Amino acid sequence: MNVKTPQEIAAFVKNKRNPLLVTGYLCDIFEMDGRKLIDYAADIAKKMDVAVAATANTVVGLRARGVERTKKMWAGEILNYMRDPWRKQYMQRDVPKVESLMEDRPDVLILLGYDARVTDWLISGLKDIDTVALAPRAVGRATCTLPDTISLPRWGKLLDELVAEL
Repeated sequence: MNVKTPQEIAAFVKNKRNPLLVTGYLCDIFEMDGRKLIDYAADIAKKMDVAVAATANTVVGLRARGVERTKKMWAGEILNYMRDPWRKQYMQRDVPKVESLMEDRPDVLILLGYDARVTDWLISGLKDIDTVALAPRAVGRATCTLPDTISLPRWGKLLDELVAEL
């Protein structure tokens, strides 16, 4: 497991050429000290100027917060989207609505809004890509993961530190 501080994770993702933020159902549920998890997702997307693959209904909250480079996707669709090798023909034929999200294959997925088990499951279906797990529990398969937290307010503080570093 590659547990990192928010500062180390920020440095890691800032050095990537083509990150993709993946947002999940918990973004619309969790709130820490008056801030919803979707607010953190929007802050990350804006500060990094990255595209967002939005599962569940997170696309609605992201767009309401000014994030335009986002597409609603199913979790399984994201796994297909990340197939290796990256094939433009596949994207145009089978998933044309996604093709406009990103021109090139992402080099890192940043996962926010899933519990640790779901994050781990999503990562297990990927290969040849770095992953960053921003779950409230450490995720063993992730390239980088936040440490386990004992409370939602602590998780919020870690996310605040991450956003500040971006």
